[in-house]
Amino acid sequence: TIYKAPLAGTNPGGLSADMDLRSYFASMAPKLEKPSQWCGVSFLPADWNTMLEIAGAAAECMKQKYNVIMIPHHTQIFAVLMFAVRACGVNDKSEKVLAASLPKTMLARVGTGEGKSLIIGMLAAFVAKKGLRAHVINDQRVLTKRDYDTNA
Repeated sequence: TIYKAPLAGTNPGGLSADMDLRSYFASMAPKLEKPSQWCGVSFLPADWNTMLEIAGAAAECMKQKYNVIMIPHHTQIFAVLMFAVRACGVNDKSEKVLAASLPKTMLARVGTGEGKSLIIGMLAAFVAKKGLRAHVINDQRVLTKRDYDTNA
């Protein structure tokens, strides 16, 4: 099991406006002790640490730009995690990863106001940290400008 407890539930009463949320995530989130396997793809403890770093950076960004402590919700982390594990198999050339066993397309249904922009931003950061290219396409100019201003 990779994701055991919601990050949003890690003692939210202990958060304050002056604390470093990146450090908070690193110290409070559950640790991944050994690689997790899915369809022959290994999701390593270092990958989980990258996810925590990105979630902490996203929370820190929201705090700095909007003066609001906003920790990614567990459904947002789960959606990013689902795609991140798949992304880990992209460059894996080992025989354990069978190309036919990995889905070519993955979809996640995220409702209005449930954080699609945050999910996409965190996933793009994870993909980039894995050395891959991330292309984010959006056909709504208002959201594109808002998200660029927030995430750039």
